[in-house]
Amino acid sequence: MWRMQSGNRVLSPAEWACFCQGLGHLRDSIESDLEYDSNDHETGIAIFDRLSAEQKLALLAEVSLALTDPTIQMPRLTAANEGAIAAVLRTFWFLLCLELENERHPMPEIEITRDYRSLLLAACAYESESPDCVPLSETDETEWSCLYEEFESYILWDDDFSMADDLLDLPPDEMESRLRFLTIERDYFVTVPHEPNPAELIAARQVLARMIGVPVIDDEGLYPFLDDLYHGLAIGPCPESAIAVWQDNPWVQVARCTTPNWECSYEIWQTDFFPAIPTQPFAIDPDEILPAIGLSAEVTIEQLDDQWVVRDRQDGYWCSLLDNGWTDSPNSEEPALSFPSEAEAVSAFLQADRMYDERAERRRVVLERLGRPDQV
Repeated sequence: MWRMQSGNRVLSPAEWACFCQGLGHLRDSIESDLEYDSNDHETGIAIFDRLSAEQKLALLAEVSLALTDPTIQMPRLTAANEGAIAAVLRTFWFLLCLELENERHPMPEIEITRDYRSLLLAACAYESESPDCVPLSETDETEWSCLYEEFESYILWDDDFSMADDLLDLPPDEMESRLRFLTIERDYFVTVPHEPNPAELIAARQVLARMIGVPVIDDEGLYPFLDDLYHGLAIGPCPESAIAVWQDNPWVQVARCTTPNWECSYEIWQTDFFPAIPTQPFAIDPDEILPAIGLSAEVTIEQLDDQWVVRDRQDGYWCSLLDNGWTDSPNSEEPALSFPSEAEAVSAFLQADRMYDERAERRRVVLERLGRPDQV
């Protein structure tokens, strides 16, 4: 619940459609700041912009839940949480202005994925019986600004949050007098949003991701995906129910990454590529003996204790068969693959290397089929 002009309520579906667009774009910008340990993105809402990236995400999750869940007790209004709402709305206005600018002066490098004007018209029509009507074909920002301000007024009670700097810079007695005149509680401006700990930040990021419909990180702050080691593809996003299904597949591994850089959707992979994956794991054939002449100049076979290992001058020791893993320093947690004899080490590596080449070719074919040949 949130206190709005028309009473204590949640956003209508049409209002949420606008708010969600601004929230998604703002969330992405803050996530980028978080990734690069910066706080560069600004919305023009000073009380919000001065917060840390972590505070911003936690506050956005809090207000977004309150704006959409009628079972949540209405939070106490502060300059910070109203400023967070204003920052989302200002971001939506930025997107709408970008749409207008792109229509006036087309910019091929900018992809406009939504019709923000239609979203705004629908939101205002829901709340008002006679909203200011602006033709969809209108591209002048001034014609749309009144409608946007009307939409903003439905959600924000007022813009007291914008007076924070002016009031807090006054002498104490004068500030108290102004606050009484404006009927504003002093705590409204000085209440500082909580700085979330790592677990709280992850929870906030999960809330925001679910609300805007994007991949959700796990409780470790990573994005789960499937690593198809037959085609050499990163598959995602994956529904949580799918992760457990593939735990024991010999060619598919559950992996996690810090950024959602996947190459194929789970749905397409299931229908188009999974059926080709063998049911049996890759295994070295002990009866197939391959000569050392097939080794590249960068690869040597060395004796380590009483076993034989494969070493590459650049990558270190061969330590993982299926995914072609290497380690600089073999240890008990990540041991080098070892073989009883030099000949067996040579043959095993050459058989695996042949499989790696076959996988690379399958990957090339699949990426071309997916329209992503640049990633081969």
